[in-house]
Amino acid sequence: MDQQKQGRSEEDAAKAGGEQDRRPGAPEWVTFAVSILIVLSVLGSLVWFGFRDATESGGDGVPMAEARIDWPKITRRGERWLLPVIVENVGEAPLEEVAVVVEETLPSGEKQETDIAITFLSEKAEETVYVIAAARPDPKRVRARVATLRTRHDARGY
Repeated sequence: MDQQKQGRSEEDAAKAGGEQDRRPGAPEWVTFAVSILIVLSVLGSLVWFGFRDATESGGDGVPMAEARIDWPKITRRGERWLLPVIVENVGEAPLEEVAVVVEETLPSGEKQETDIAITFLSEKAEETVYVIAAARPDPKRVRARVATLRTRHDARGY
């Protein structure tokens, strides 16, 4: 009888010490399944966003830029006038180079041009550049336009 008590006490001690042989129950399986779903969801969304960003801003987007003169911010510096020109990337791809032309139509009908080059303009970014004029520019005779733009196929914009 002492051996039975001793055998039972060893079994009780083994169970109490965590050395039991049991299969996972329903709560453990539910926790495991939810954990797997969370991990797979995070990995799947990272892969999806990675591919989406690579195709949307990796050069497959439509390149487009606009140039406009910021007439309210024209300032006089001594005998010269500073004409602010805002160049904005309104397209879906970063631009490696943007060429802007500021044209003034003189009273004689002749056109005078100033060329501006911006070497990089990120997606949805804008840059302000200044043109120096000898006389106050007339909004009816001066305009800014984008002449050319160049993209790089693998540009990411950052």
